[in-house]
Amino acid sequence: MKYLLITQLHEIAFLSSEIEKLLNYQDKKLVFHTMTPNDGKYSIDAIRDFIRKVNLTSVQTEVLNIYLIVQADLISPVSQNILLKVLEDTNKTIFMTVSNINAILPTIRSRCVEIFCRDSQGRALSFISSPEVVNIEFDELVNLDREQVINRLLEYQYLLSMHDSNYLSILALERAIKLLQSNCKVEAALLELKDKLGS
Repeated sequence: MKYLLITQLHEIAFLSSEIEKLLNYQDKKLVFHTMTPNDGKYSIDAIRDFIRKVNLTSVQTEVLNIYLIVQADLISPVSQNILLKVLEDTNKTIFMTVSNINAILPTIRSRCVEIFCRDSQGRALSFISSPEVVNIEFDELVNLDREQVINRLLEYQYLLSMHDSNYLSILALERAIKLLQSNCKVEAALLELKDKLGS
């Protein structure tokens, strides 16, 4: 299985903990094979080395190997295309963390389960078992850049959809996201959203 963890938190200990909770394997030991960026980027050689490691690791009954790519949104489109081959061909468990989901090629996204790890308050969205009220922090959003606002609104939309919440609220969020993607001013898109939600 392949997963995209959408999160602003990329510490290995945190990610390992979240993945363990998500998979919830009682009968297997999880062994993490981690790839992290070097000076804020990934080289093609690093991607190829990682693919070799994935292909060479044998499957064991008592162990589950987890392949974790931290901040995969820093991988160039060329290197993502190289990575795509292993995502298509392997049955191994691969997790990629991203802050900006829009930086990931659609061909990769279509092969992964997308999971929002945490919202702006640090709550674990992926593992919420009961509905809760989503309070959109508009005062906080206006201080973020366009991509950060889009990602935050996607998080809220996802959380609402998980609990069959107000359909009109989900549509309002969807419209705000489309406005932002079409280069509408952030303040104008948020003002319209705030009005539609009656906040």
